[in-house]
Amino acid sequence: WYIVFAAAFLLFIRLGATSVFQVAEGRNAQCAAEMLGGDGIVPLFNGKLRTDKPPAHYYMMMLAYKVAGKSEGSARFFSAVAGLLLVMGTWLITSRHFSKKAANLSALVLLSAVHFLFQFRSATPDPFLILAHVFSLFAFWEGYASNNKKWYYAMYVMLGLAVFAKGPVGLVLPGA
Repeated sequence: WYIVFAAAFLLFIRLGATSVFQVAEGRNAQCAAEMLGGDGIVPLFNGKLRTDKPPAHYYMMMLAYKVAGKSEGSARFFSAVAGLLLVMGTWLITSRHFSKKAANLSALVLLSAVHFLFQFRSATPDPFLILAHVFSLFAFWEGYASNNKKWYYAMYVMLGLAVFAKGPVGLVLPGA
């Protein structure tokens, strides 16, 4: 539990303390706000159709905006949740196939990576893509290790979620 606490602390502490500083973060946050004020389905940016990215992260931002109001922290909230899920999933799969010591070290190494913290504290679709890809690999590994087809189906579901998060790159990256 100390790893979950450390991950939550690092991912959520002062999440909204800095303004959106990347152009992509600002566009994504504004697009979600415009969707929330509109029909909730069609992605708009400055009143124009935005087809740059699939809408998964916009829906997450809209949910956070509804619960906590429109803010930088709300825009980034579900990215941090995705990071927490990734740390927990890494710990679970490693403890299942290796040992609790290896799981603790794996989760701590992941948490110590600056780019991990940067990605999972941003209002972009990348955290959702990363989570879906890593979980698809975990599902593949489980399917291979157990010879159980349900894990392969889970892998395909996760790859589908990767496409919903970032578009065709969700299949191109694992396919490559």
